[in-house]
Amino acid sequence: MSRESSSNSVNPDDRYTGNSDIAGSARVREWEQLLLSVSTELNRVSSETLPRELNMALAKLGSYSGADRAYIFSYDVTTDEMSNTHEWCGPGIEAQQDHLQNIPASVWPFWMSQMIKHEIINWPAIQALPSQAAAEKEALTSQNVKSVIAVPMIEDDVLLGFVGFDSVRRERFWRSSEIYLLSLSANIISSSLTRILHSERLRTTEEQLSHANKLEALGRFVGGAAHDFNNILTVILAYCDYYQDATSNIARDRCVDQISHAAQQSIHLTRDLLAFGRRQPSTCRKIHPNQLIERSTTFINLILGDSIRLQTNLGVIGGNISVDEMQLQSALLNIAANARDAMEQGGEFLVSTHPIQHADGSQEVLIKLSDTGAGMDKATQQRAFEPYFTTKSMNEGTGLGLSGVHGTISQYGGRVELQSTPGVGTDVLVYLPLELNLHGSEMVPVPSAVFKPEKQYSILVVDDNMMLLEPVVGMLQVLGHRVVFTDDPLMAAKEYLEKCSQFDLVISDLSMPGISGVELCKLFAAQCPDLGFVIMSGYVEDIPDQGWLNKQNIEFLAKPFNKNQLMECIECVMACREATAEGLVNR
Repeated sequence: MSRESSSNSVNPDDRYTGNSDIAGSARVREWEQLLLSVSTELNRVSSETLPRELNMALAKLGSYSGADRAYIFSYDVTTDEMSNTHEWCGPGIEAQQDHLQNIPASVWPFWMSQMIKHEIINWPAIQALPSQAAAEKEALTSQNVKSVIAVPMIEDDVLLGFVGFDSVRRERFWRSSEIYLLSLSANIISSSLTRILHSERLRTTEEQLSHANKLEALGRFVGGAAHDFNNILTVILAYCDYYQDATSNIARDRCVDQISHAAQQSIHLTRDLLAFGRRQPSTCRKIHPNQLIERSTTFINLILGDSIRLQTNLGVIGGNISVDEMQLQSALLNIAANARDAMEQGGEFLVSTHPIQHADGSQEVLIKLSDTGAGMDKATQQRAFEPYFTTKSMNEGTGLGLSGVHGTISQYGGRVELQSTPGVGTDVLVYLPLELNLHGSEMVPVPSAVFKPEKQYSILVVDDNMMLLEPVVGMLQVLGHRVVFTDDPLMAAKEYLEKCSQFDLVISDLSMPGISGVELCKLFAAQCPDLGFVIMSGYVEDIPDQGWLNKQNIEFLAKPFNKNQLMECIECVMACREATAEGLVNR
């Protein structure tokens, strides 16, 4: 409890005590009940609702105590400044919060000297303050404060701030019982602020550790990704040489098919890498568990390395799970990383799925991840899901892997179990609720059929990379379109803007020197509102002017793409353009 320090004495018989004096035990009990209620409410709040709840608490405490103004100040020991963060004012009392921000402690030296010593300020008569409190007297008088009491908020012997109560209408003498209860009020508020502060620090630390773990995981399989890309490039280069030497159309067709297949593999790998590195809020959607496992095998293989063989055994599952795909994939990768560390001499890692039917009619899917590693004893199994528990050395892990897995699975209504035998291996059992799909499970998208355009268009193509520009132009010309192209976006804006009426469509890269694809489209749209637009990009993140784009006849085409995807995109834009012209679609 803070010590009381009074800089002037006032006879309670000579000063107003008011109806708020806690003279009887009944009044004390009422106050204690109020404090219990406030404490209970503040213990339930989160960082998002804390400001509102603190203002409500100040209103209750201020009005019940008979104060005219109640407030909270925070104190930043690093800057030696204080700020009024929360305030309640009684009827007709002028607020002061806006004028009391980032005040250097040196401005109120007498006040802060008592706060630093953890002493309660109890000044029943501001006009009777001693000369050493001249600055405080002037400031409080300008706020029409007649009497004030302020209680420091302390954590680990460090001043966090203070809670204050002003009497504006008249001078006020606070009895010792009142001061005690006001001190309890300040302690309750201080405890709530400290709890939220600790919670935010913990969340920040967890986010930093999670980010560090993700970078560590990415670093581990970057080498594997490079290995896979080199394999793909080897296939492409080999079949290019083979194509030049081939003497039959059949052999050349096979070369083209194999090159195309290798390119598709690289597409999947780059998109998986981009998805893994993307930071985004949790977004749940329905997905078939087998499909999720199949999408995860690329990364699991990279995590495991060449010495561990990955196998899958996917059962017949009659429904979907509702999860954030990237979060669940990250959890599976954490399990795979632990399995890899347990199989230093190599081994096997099996991922299998099994339907689980319960007596009450509910269903789950079991995702079982099994390794042939060192296994765990009973004591280790019992602590495996504890945060920061790890059997690894300091530089090998944070101990948040399985704890994070448990947290991820729990938020989807699932659970995680361990079965392990030392010297034999470990099974991690992930159970997730299954949502029955009466219309059939989600299927993996299949490539669309060969597309043949019904119409030919006049198209302007702009891309600063001629190596990418030429094949796009070639595909369009083969399909019968009239194509004008340039690798100079600024020249396109100058030379072709005045001639934009001769085009039906503009296809532009997103990121180009001098002017972006979005800026280029805005110029052409202002000149020719009926033009269609396609914007190409290899990485569609943080697109500028998203609001404007949503209102326009614009399609995004992710690189790499094939001829069918290009034409489907064009047909979509042009169909929308024609519908708009006929009044069927409102922009």
